[in-house]
Amino acid sequence: PLLAKKSRARPTYLVATRMRALDWTATSIGDPRGWPEGLRATVRILLTSRYAMWMCWGPELTFFCNDAYLPTVGVKRNWVLGARSDLVWREIWPEIGPRIRTVLETGRATWDEGLLLFLERSGFREETYHTFSYSPVYDDLGGVGGMLCVVTEETERVLGERRLATLGSLAASLRGMR
Repeated sequence: PLLAKKSRARPTYLVATRMRALDWTATSIGDPRGWPEGLRATVRILLTSRYAMWMCWGPELTFFCNDAYLPTVGVKRNWVLGARSDLVWREIWPEIGPRIRTVLETGRATWDEGLLLFLERSGFREETYHTFSYSPVYDDLGGVGGMLCVVTEETERVLGERRLATLGSLAASLRGMR
């Protein structure tokens, strides 16, 4: 089964362990044994990837993520699995909600490069930048049942470039001074 215990030959993943312990019957998507194959396959990919990913599924946009994504959710890490995505991302929903809706309604993927998002992952709003794509995840009938996000955080790069530009401007303004 999808959430069965791992054999000794496979690595153990923190999020997979939490997923096995979660009472999915208390969520809108129910028992994992009844999940559509599209959801099951995407969750397998998500859980075993070392690339940061999150996804939502179903009418309540039930939230999933992998270990690589845990730094992005930060202090929320203990309650996000199985929660509604609009609650997980309450602080940025005005920015990401319309993108997710587009994917769910049209089946077309989105692309954002270096998008500024003010995340509350450390207990306060912080400036972060992300390059990501939202892609449709299909249900067993061929309809869009959810959305998968594959993401690279760009905050350090963007802030580093900003610092270098500031230092360059400062150096240029001091040229010729003693």
